[in-house]
Amino acid sequence: WIPYKDMMYAFNNKEKKFMQYDGIETFSGHLLVTPKMLFGTGVGEFINAKIDAKWIKYKARTFDSDTANFSLKASDVGALAFSTNNVNAHVDFDKKIGEFKSNGKGSIVQFPINKYICFMDKFKWFMEQSLIELGADKANVKQTGNSDLDLEGPEFISVHPKQDSLRFQSPRAKYDLKKYVISALEVKYINVADARIYPDKGDVIIDKDAVMRPLINSKIVANSVTKYHNLYNCNVNVFARKNYQGSGYYDYEDEDKKKVPFYFSNISVDTTYQTYAETDIKDSSHFHLSPAFEFRGKVKLKATNQFLVFDGATSIFHSCTSIPKTWFKFESEINPNSIYIPVPQKPLNSEGKAIASAMLVTTDSTHFYTAFLSPKISNKDSLVLAADGFLYFDKPSREYRISNKEKLVERSLPGNYLSLSTNNCKVTGEGKIKLGGDFGQVHIESFGEATHYLIPDTTTFDLLMTLDFFFNDNSIDLMAEKMSGFADLKATDFGRPVFEKGMREMLGKEQADKLISQWNLYGSLKRLPDELKKTIFINDLKMKWNKETRSYTSVGKIGIGNINKTQINKFVSGNVEIVKKRGGDILNIYLELDGNNWYYFNYTRGAMLAVSSDEKFNTYVKDMKPDKREKAGDKDKKEPNYYYNVCPVSKKMQFLRKQQSSE
Repeated sequence: WIPYKDMMYAFNNKEKKFMQYDGIETFSGHLLVTPKMLFGTGVGEFINAKIDAKWIKYKARTFDSDTANFSLKASDVGALAFSTNNVNAHVDFDKKIGEFKSNGKGSIVQFPINKYICFMDKFKWFMEQSLIELGADKANVKQTGNSDLDLEGPEFISVHPKQDSLRFQSPRAKYDLKKYVISALEVKYINVADARIYPDKGDVIIDKDAVMRPLINSKIVANSVTKYHNLYNCNVNVFARKNYQGSGYYDYEDEDKKKVPFYFSNISVDTTYQTYAETDIKDSSHFHLSPAFEFRGKVKLKATNQFLVFDGATSIFHSCTSIPKTWFKFESEINPNSIYIPVPQKPLNSEGKAIASAMLVTTDSTHFYTAFLSPKISNKDSLVLAADGFLYFDKPSREYRISNKEKLVERSLPGNYLSLSTNNCKVTGEGKIKLGGDFGQVHIESFGEATHYLIPDTTTFDLLMTLDFFFNDNSIDLMAEKMSGFADLKATDFGRPVFEKGMREMLGKEQADKLISQWNLYGSLKRLPDELKKTIFINDLKMKWNKETRSYTSVGKIGIGNINKTQINKFVSGNVEIVKKRGGDILNIYLELDGNNWYYFNYTRGAMLAVSSDEKFNTYVKDMKPDKREKAGDKDKKEPNYYYNVCPVSKKMQFLRKQQSSE
């Protein structure tokens, strides 16, 4: 006792503590008694609570402390259920309320039974209800105008060793000290792995051992940066900061803004912590990627992809009876507003069997047909023009188109192309065209455009063709000189679209465009590219498939580009025919400048026979020794041996009569 200061200090011993508030509180430490106030320094314990402070101001039924550590024990297990340090405390035993405020930006509050901590501004303890309410000081919340960034309240963090500091923020929360349940309110979202999960009504409940109750009717945005995918009506179990699993719905919206809900029964994260989900589209659902594409199979959501991945089969819509409806197998990310379905070089149907996207000729040459993602008549049928890349439906023209993406956007670019018109069942092809035929050492390449009318089954070609074969140079040069100097022949057209596209196909766009400019400016090239240095280059050749003769036959005049290195660029009359036969494929070429000047070539089974109205042409060949007119085939390429000779004029006449009778 200090009389002159009118103060008394009281200290307890280890065996006995002070009793206060009618035995509600025990106190260990020292007390300071003054006429106006009772002060304490030490530890007070009451109603499972414990307060440790250097300075406590006691009143009749309340006490206050500017700086205190506070904790609550679990009544049934005796362990700590709640604790925090460095708070301003006010306890009222009449109201049975304790109010606490952080002395900093947020004190750490621990929930040991729940294995959680939070950074809080203030909380209120309701003693009778065994309830704690936690809240944020809104004055400390920074408003950005972005609802995803304006997070309020304490940050709750899991300290469970297997949850990797799972966390979320809540402006208001309650803690049930009887059931040991944290009820976080107004939680805007929880970041888990790459996803952002939005709890329904903002409610998040944490049970013992950091177990978060399922988030019923929640929303998932994946990922949280790109926000490509939005799922709704989700039931989600959050296991850790990088692990969750759930189910929910996703709206597929097609190009017409029609929405189709998908139910994903398994939404989860992969080994790289990226959200994925998968569902099955049943055959009976008749789901459409767009009005042009039906689909069945699996639908996969991958958060890193902007669009859904479809793994299954699609079918197209048309009324062309000669092309059977087939389910075409594919797996690809699909943009609903611009659908490009990948088409490999060897496409398969839904059963894994080979189909084709090509114009074809049967092995016996009896039938020319188109397989547009449909089966071949025989797997041995020859491809005339095949296209791969992507399948696209062009709405203005009502056409299905197959090519590389660049050509689908800009038709003038190189690449094989195939389209099917749903209006009139017309098939159009562009690119490198293989007219077939086994011609050994006679090398033929064709480029251009093919048109197959499924009704009434007619096929025409607009081509550029190179023919390269071993022959007497003097004879070929003589033919070139005669054509080049023949004044009455009409010039070929370098500006026609098929010529330009064909040259781009042969040479590539950059080189072709330079040469096309030269042709249009000067009528000839300064130097022929190697690709055109062939025995004969035909730069304008119209052909058709002749069902009766089972052959490709030319129609109209023939544009000769060059012969060897001599540039011609003129039209001549004549006929070109390619015949496929089991006994040996046949090539016939007849070129006529006028009735008195002509050249004829016939090739079959390793023999090139030729005759001309120009006896000098024939003599050059006849005067050569037989062994100089022969050329051995490349055994590695399984080429047949080759020779050339002069044939009688009657062979030419026989060919022309046949052509006239078939017209």
